[in-house]
Amino acid sequence: MSDERRGLPSASILARLYKCPGSWHKAKGLPDLARPETEEWAETGNRIHLWLESPDLVELTADEMKVADRTIEQRDKLVYQIYPNWANEGGTIFTERRLWLESQVSFHQLFSGQNDFSAVAQDGKSALIVDYKSNRGEHESSESNLQLRAQAVLLWVFLDRKPDLIHVAIVQPLVSKPVLCAYDRASLEASEEQVRDILAKADAPDAPLVPGKAQCQYCPARLQCDVAWKESVGAVAEKNAAFQDAAGLSKMLDQWALAKVIGKDLEHRAKELLKQNPAAIPNWGLKPTGATRTIPDPYALYNALHRAHLVKSPNDFIKRFCKVGIGDLEKTLTKEVVADVAGPLIKSDDKDPSLKRL
Repeated sequence: MSDERRGLPSASILARLYKCPGSWHKAKGLPDLARPETEEWAETGNRIHLWLESPDLVELTADEMKVADRTIEQRDKLVYQIYPNWANEGGTIFTERRLWLESQVSFHQLFSGQNDFSAVAQDGKSALIVDYKSNRGEHESSESNLQLRAQAVLLWVFLDRKPDLIHVAIVQPLVSKPVLCAYDRASLEASEEQVRDILAKADAPDAPLVPGKAQCQYCPARLQCDVAWKESVGAVAEKNAAFQDAAGLSKMLDQWALAKVIGKDLEHRAKELLKQNPAAIPNWGLKPTGATRTIPDPYALYNALHRAHLVKSPNDFIKRFCKVGIGDLEKTLTKEVVADVAGPLIKSDDKDPSLKRL
């Protein structure tokens, strides 16, 4: 399969290069490392993206179709929010179009990005870029999202720098409503300078490796990077004294966050090898953990229990055995509908708070 990025950096990794310039050369040519916790969502997201581009090329499941429909609904609201007369005046729409940034010296290609959806006003003076996210994962907000900033720069350059204003937004219907961010001409000029600066630093032969959870989490080189290993697993193993003071604990928590990322990858790789060959790794093997058991048909369960005289009625069955998962309900009906119809019925118990990097 040909590389549509032509072996060059793309907008999707710009945030990683900003945080860790050396990761470009370190990870170049390496395949992406699969993560079991994200594989299913990635496959679903790819299918939804393909359907949004060309509905005839893929058939979505009912749940996927709901996400796709809500994505279109939110996207179109943004279009008409910015361009109320779009239906009559129109403009130009791009979907899944890869755009390029060239060197200002040699004019060879430096960098690319493929936006999901762009709408350019008929007079060419403004545009909207929408980035689809079909999962529930956390993403940088529109105003601080380097991928979207790069997309704005790429579209601006593609349009010969004519637009005075480019709006960007993330559409992620499973999480929240989109928030618009606007780049005026001065912001676009500054953003282009920033993108070029990030690329220049990443391309330097002595570009530094700067490990951290955010930049290492999806870096293909994370299992081969000595610096990441030293600053995470190695550092945690050495610094027991860090538990004694708050400043040391703060640094150690950063290192532990990265160590957990690397540890998950080690376990995933080991499981893959052991599934292929149980003797592949000395002193290690796979331990059965049981199976997940479900009864997908509640009607059949009720009938079986009723025949055995274990429940008296449907109400008895529901009261004793049925609990509704709020997440599943919101996934099917949307958060807004659940809050409107069933809000007063929902019981909420606070979980133990988790640690968050500030």
